[in-house]
Amino acid sequence: MSLRDRSLWLTLCLAPWLVAWPLPLVFRSAVLTDEEREGGAHIWGLWTALEAGTPLVIDTPLLSWPDGLSLVLIDPGNLPVFALGAWLGPAAAFNGMLLVALMACGLAGAMFADRVGGSRALGAFAAMAAPPLLAASSEGTTEDFGIGFVMLHLAFLLRFFDGGRRRDGLVALVTLVLGVHCGPYNGVWAGLMGGVIGLWLLWKRRGVALRRLVMVHGLALALCAPFIRAVLHLRAPGMPGSVERSGLPELRPSPGEFRGGLQHGGDILDPWLPGFLTGGEALQSHTAYLGIFALVLSVLAVRQDRRRWPWLAGAMGFALLSLGPWLYFRGEPIGQGVLGPAGWLILATGVLGRLTRWYRAAAVAAVLLAP
Repeated sequence: MSLRDRSLWLTLCLAPWLVAWPLPLVFRSAVLTDEEREGGAHIWGLWTALEAGTPLVIDTPLLSWPDGLSLVLIDPGNLPVFALGAWLGPAAAFNGMLLVALMACGLAGAMFADRVGGSRALGAFAAMAAPPLLAASSEGTTEDFGIGFVMLHLAFLLRFFDGGRRRDGLVALVTLVLGVHCGPYNGVWAGLMGGVIGLWLLWKRRGVALRRLVMVHGLALALCAPFIRAVLHLRAPGMPGSVERSGLPELRPSPGEFRGGLQHGGDILDPWLPGFLTGGEALQSHTAYLGIFALVLSVLAVRQDRRRWPWLAGAMGFALLSLGPWLYFRGEPIGQGVLGPAGWLILATGVLGRLTRWYRAAAVAAVLLAP
């Protein structure tokens, strides 16, 4: 991919401000999030980590004064960007993290499009316009912003497989470690993609590529071990991701706010149809939306070029995961409770039962549709 592609760099610089409108108007003055959601808590946690100088486990009286509080920072990988933005204030610190996340997704989308002979600028824009990533801003869940680094990891890993230089493998390693430290869900999505790719390489008997995959993921696992230990064993009991909240969740109908209002996943309508056709929009919502239009275009693209089918298959796999442990239709459980793919994964692995927000997988699906 040429570094002289002016249309690509123009897209990477300007498109994030457009898709995240009104970001240019409020970059320093207001946090681009819903004030009743989690943005304030994440800003406070990141600022406290900077003040305390402990990026993994924060033990400080700055929270719950005067007794203090000990907690695991869920996204220490965001600290460098947060620290830079903090010079301009807390709003710029939060909005800057979103801006970097969109640019990372855009660069990954451009690299994916380049692999299939498509327009790099269009691939970048398609990836940055991913609705599930943009919705993370309204929720204030800054750990979702790291998905761009996971997708960059995949892009450089694929280049490394194709006889790329060692620096491609190094960048794949660094972006994976950074993505995991931006939020543990990112590590799960990268692990699932790596597992599927590994099985594919084993079937195709591509030994060199398989060894490179094991090397990159093995080194990343070693470098992420302290963070993984903190998340799995040091979080307060009852917190999301703790042992006490693992396993299949209870069925919770939500017929009035089923578009983006289900706690653990997306409604079966959510990935495909816009909200104005279905109703049931939540007041403060996340989303697993991809769009039927994007799906139809993707199918047509695969019909014209069969080499693109793995991208569509991967996107559909993560779209199905985003529906969560139980399948809902218009906010009501299907039957007496039909397990979705995420539910079967929980039963098969146990440890994945700690995940509580499976709708986040839709961001991976949206970026995988870019090529």
